This record gives sequence, structure tokens and C-alpha cells, in this order.
Amino acid sequence: MNITGTNGVDRLVGGATAERIAGLGASDTIFAGGGSDVVVGGNGADEIWSLGLRNPWRASFDRATGDFYIGDVGQDAREEIDVLLAGSAGGANFGWKVKEGDLVYDSSVPGNPAPDSPALTDPVVTCAHDASGGFAVIGGFVYRGASGGMQGRYLYADDVSGQLWSFRLVDGTAVDVTNSLDGGDGNDRLYGGAGGATTCAAGSEATRSGAGPAPMRCAASRGTT
Repeated sequence: MNITGTNGVDRLVGGATAERIAGLGASDTIFAGGGSDVVVGGNGADEIWSLGLRNPWRASFDRATGDFYIGDVGQDAREEIDVLLAGSAGGANFGWKVKEGDLVYDSSVPGNPAPDSPALTDPVVTCAHDASGGFAVIGGFVYRGASGGMQGRYLYADDVSGQLWSFRLVDGTAVDVTNSLDGGDGNDRLYGGAGGATTCAAGSEATRSGAGPAPMRCAASRGTT
């Protein structure tokens, strides 16, 4: 699977190819005409699944629904979160660089849909590329732990401003978008850190060895004092 950062269909950029994910090759079913990727059997790279992301930075699956969430860093005006719903047939065009988030960026890009074309898939969330929104969105995870208040919320952040947001996806639409979180203890707790997010099961907690941006790891809980 390749989530390409341009609207071209011949460059493997902006994501990971399926060979890297699962050791697949060009003869495997997904690339051999039986798959539903964007350009299999036609002009362009068979590995490409979706188009039109500028700089996707961290993507993850909701382990309960299979929906695929993508944080896409903007150019000058917008940061965005995109979602591929489970069961997608592939071929989604997220718009770059015809659009940046919900704004028109360059409507003169040859061979691409018009900015108002239904062929483009809009982001579920956009925010201003400034101090109120952020400057480099970092994709996160959908919470599937024991806290009822957080259940099903997608958490994501900004690398520059340090702000943290969340929302729920309802029928493909982001609802209750907020940058204030009221979490709680429970099983499968989600921990954030410079090395990424870590989900730890009951009886364990996240720890970091060493100083600086070391990844967080799960370890046996030390209990409370």
C-alpha cells in the first residue's frame, strides 16, 4: 500500500509500499490485477493506493473499526486529519496540491480534478497553520482502553505548539473536536512521548529509559505509594 504525497501515479512517495509492510511483491494478488489499488494494470505504479497527501506524518488504524487515520502536515495555511474508512476500495484523492485542507492551493495543476470536484476526498478535520491551530500536525491513535469518556476518541497533536486534540468519528464525520482532554486510569492506557504513543495493558505502565526523546516502553506496574 502506498499513500502518495502527490497527485501523480508514478512516484512512490509520502508513505510505505506494501512490500515494506508485509513483504509482498508485484506478483501478489493486491498488485496482480485482482486488487483494487489505483492504477494496477494501467499507467503508473501498481503499489499506489491513494493520492493527494502533502506530508503524511504518522498514520494508524482504529483497532476496533479498521478505519485508517492520517495526519497530513500543511504548506502555509492548513493542517489536516484524513480518514480512509474500513473497506475503502482505494483511489481516494485527498487533494494536494489542488487543495490544502479546505482551501484552494493551486487549481491549475494539470490532469487533476477541480477544487470543488466530488472526486476529491476532504479531510475530516482542518486547523489553521498558526499559533491557534499549529504548524506541524502529528497523527495519533484512537483510544480503545477502559475509560468510557475517552472510548473511540482519536488523539493527535502538534509538534510545534504542543497542543493536543481529540475527536470522535461518527458516520465519517469528526464530532466534538476539542483540545482539552479528560482521560482516566484503566486498562490499555495510552501514553504519549517524543518517541511516539504507547498503549499498555492492565498491570503495566509506560516507562522511558535514558534521557531525551527515547521511546516509551511498557513494563510491569510499580503500583502506587
